[in-house]
Amino acid sequence: MAIFLLALETLLFIALDRKIYGTFYTPTIFLSVPYLCIVFVFILFADNFNFYPLYLPSVYIWCIGLALYWLVGYILSLCLLRKNINNKTPFKQVIYMPQGVLVFSSIIALLTDLGLVYAAIKIAPIGSDEFKDFCGTGLIAHMAVYLRFVILWLICANNVVSRRNIILKWFVILSTVFYAVTYSTKGSIVLLLLSVIIMRKIILNKNVKILQLILLAISSLFIFFVSYSIVFGYAAPLNFIFNHTFFYFVSSIASFSQYCKIDAPIEISAEILFMPIVNFYYKLMGMPLEKVYSDLWTAVGPGIESNVKTFFGTIFIYGGVWGGIFTVIVYSLVGHLLLVCSLKRNQFALFSYCICLAALTLGWFDLFFNMIAFYEYIIFAVLLSLAHVVKKYYIWNVQKKY
Repeated sequence: MAIFLLALETLLFIALDRKIYGTFYTPTIFLSVPYLCIVFVFILFADNFNFYPLYLPSVYIWCIGLALYWLVGYILSLCLLRKNINNKTPFKQVIYMPQGVLVFSSIIALLTDLGLVYAAIKIAPIGSDEFKDFCGTGLIAHMAVYLRFVILWLICANNVVSRRNIILKWFVILSTVFYAVTYSTKGSIVLLLLSVIIMRKIILNKNVKILQLILLAISSLFIFFVSYSIVFGYAAPLNFIFNHTFFYFVSSIASFSQYCKIDAPIEISAEILFMPIVNFYYKLMGMPLEKVYSDLWTAVGPGIESNVKTFFGTIFIYGGVWGGIFTVIVYSLVGHLLLVCSLKRNQFALFSYCICLAALTLGWFDLFFNMIAFYEYIIFAVLLSLAHVVKKYYIWNVQKKY
């Protein structure tokens, strides 16, 4: 019954969102459809990989969370969105990148590359924990976040056509990929890849096809192979890669399922759901910063454990009922506000929105919005939007004078 309700709810939200927003690229669709698919995969193959069976009440929590998430977005759209969306090309806009931004981004890419080389030579070998700690914090990490944002601007900018600009463009793109690979965090690579694919599909006004999804799933094997080969220092065994990729896909659903089954405690620490804000306060007060990653390891099979609990699972476990409701409302408002701004032709909101959709696509795995990078993406979008408005106002005043 739980799976049937989830499937029915997902189909209903697909139909409603397509009618309301004129597109399938909506937060609720990108959150619900991948989760439903992974649930089916888990049900079909869990026994083959020695996982415990799915505890169905855990799926009901997702059904309730999805309903609330969609409802909040619908109410927001009623308040802010006019009924004049072009259903054929809802996100269509002409995107340009100023020359100064391209040069600045190239400098940031160069500094990031130099930082990675310095870390590999002076700190620790690529793939080591010390290397990840150095590259995942401080200035180099913030520069990498900027590059992951600006790369979406680059791949769809219409004015990067000269030979010099094309060279700079590919330098920034390759530097961004270089960071993601050497940092060797699978989530970073997958999020980057997904956000680029979504951005291209949205700008070209094309839907994602089944074959492309299959190719994307196959490419995840390659991502795991590269990532673990860097960590191991040699080519990772293919049998290990296949088994670990399957574990990566289903372990979070299995972990949340078992967490609910054993009736483990909830409302553990609501502040972890908004940790960047909490850590900012701690920084101002001179207090030690808290980590974002979960230590809640749960047995998902004999001798198998996982610490990830899916999007709504993490929210429910750490926030409880009322903290969870508040968190879902906040994250739904953010996601749907980015959608509305994107439909209103704000290109900088569109860049953040594509990253948001990429994170929601991985909602079957865990909650990614409690990481500082997503706060920075929104800050970039807001600051660049304000700069764009000021520039237009200045140009309009100058033209008016003369």
